[in-house]
Amino acid sequence: MSIEILIFEIETERFGVRSADVVEVLRAASVSPLPQAPRTIEGALNLRGRVVPVLNTREILGLPPKPMQHTDHLIVVQADGHFVTLRADRAISLLRVESDATDAARSEAHTHLIEFIAKTSGGLVHVLDPRRLLADGELVSLTQALTERAATEVAP
Repeated sequence: MSIEILIFEIETERFGVRSADVVEVLRAASVSPLPQAPRTIEGALNLRGRVVPVLNTREILGLPPKPMQHTDHLIVVQADGHFVTLRADRAISLLRVESDATDAARSEAHTHLIEFIAKTSGGLVHVLDPRRLLADGELVSLTQALTERAATEVAP
């Protein structure tokens, strides 16, 4: 069985997410700050009327901070009805890997966020699981609050 993943880079590291979890990939856009949000949240993005939190992927993955660049990509993913955006230095490509070319994440940094590690011709890719990213109760509460707030602002 094969798995299709979207590969992206942050710094010199390659990550991925299952393409089935990807809603869309956007060029860098204006992100509205969210006062008093945890450091793991950069702000929020208006995606055609849906307010979607933008994760500070660098903070979450322990990488050095960097201001948003016009060349960055925003990867909107969905898990269990919740939407969240990952900021990447660049989205690279979609790649299909065979399930026998994957390994469970073991003794790696951020193992709790990694669904599996894919072996590709370009090297190893740490495939993140949006469900695990959203497992943070504070993030789920924020996502629900943003969704409810957007619904009340749009309602007549």
